[in-house]
Amino acid sequence: MYAAVELNQKESNVLSITFPFQRPDSLMSSEKRSVTPSMIESCILAAISQGWKPNERGSAFEYTHEL
Repeated sequence: MYAAVELNQKESNVLSITFPFQRPDSLMSSEKRSVTPSMIESCILAAISQGWKPNERGSAFEYTHEL
């Protein structure tokens, strides 16, 4: 599953988050997991600590959420 995060402004950089599970409505997986707001928050904070600069233009910053 993937999520994209960006600031609501003209000059921003997208954070592309990969989650290690399928969407909850997927027929391909028996495990049902959802992305929660707290997961997104922790991914944003971790990506910032790894160098994501949301206020700068540039290509998407790739981040993988680990369980």
